[in-house]
Amino acid sequence: ENDYEPPNDVDWKHIATRMFKTGGPIKATLAVSKGRGQLLRQRADAVEVGDGVDHVTIHFADLDDFAAEVCSFGPEVVVLEPAELRERVIKKLTEIVGAS
Repeated sequence: ENDYEPPNDVDWKHIATRMFKTGGPIKATLAVSKGRGQLLRQRADAVEVGDGVDHVTIHFADLDDFAAEVCSFGPEVVVLEPAELRERVIKKLTEIVGAS
């Protein structure tokens, strides 16, 4: 179990904006584990709180870039929609596992 608590004084939105292209015409819904995916939560359009997993809605512009970003969160983030993003993430994760 990872008990890391991110510092409260970090401007996550600023960091995410500089690291990744934000906004865009494509809408994604992600299932994000509680206490995880802070960068995604900071730029989310909406967060629906659930038990253990929250549904995060976020807009993005580039399918490959956003798929790579989602992959960086490992099992803490699962793509619910769109199907094309989900398939791209699964493909990238499968490639990573096959390379190791």
